[in-house]
Amino acid sequence: MKLLRTINTLLEKAPPDEKLNAWIEDPKTKAEYKKRYGDNWEGRLYSIAWMIYNRKVEKYGKKHKKED
Repeated sequence: MKLLRTINTLLEKAPPDEKLNAWIEDPKTKAEYKKRYGDNWEGRLYSIAWMIYNRKVEKYGKKHKKED
């Protein structure tokens, strides 16, 4: 089981999006996910971040830049 957790930790990587990285690093987000998902909080956090990123890429394209 320890080996599996180690592998999961190594594979978890944030999507290449500044806003999502800020969301992942936010202490409130981390606390909420720790409370909600227990030991699996980090995997869920990264999976949700990637899901959001993939939806954004599908909608706007890979090189989407929001213009003001």
